[in-house]
Amino acid sequence: MPPQKEWVEKWVSTYPGLVKMLTLAPETEGAFGLIERLRELGIVSACGHTDASYETVTEAAKHGRVMPYIPSTP
Repeated sequence: MPPQKEWVEKWVSTYPGLVKMLTLAPETEGAFGLIERLRELGIVSACGHTDASYETVTEAAKHGRVMPYIPSTP
């Protein structure tokens, strides 16, 4: 499922200051645009629910504040 930018906009306008971090899969269509919008809103993007490569996570970080996913398994 691609990121739901409209959902974020609704939550941010309805509950100002509530959303501090949002977890998303950076390899999905529209993720980089949402990461940029989250940066504008002061919301940290966290990589999760993802099959993204190192390169994709690195590229996502160029679009905003991204907390990378670090797996707990070796």
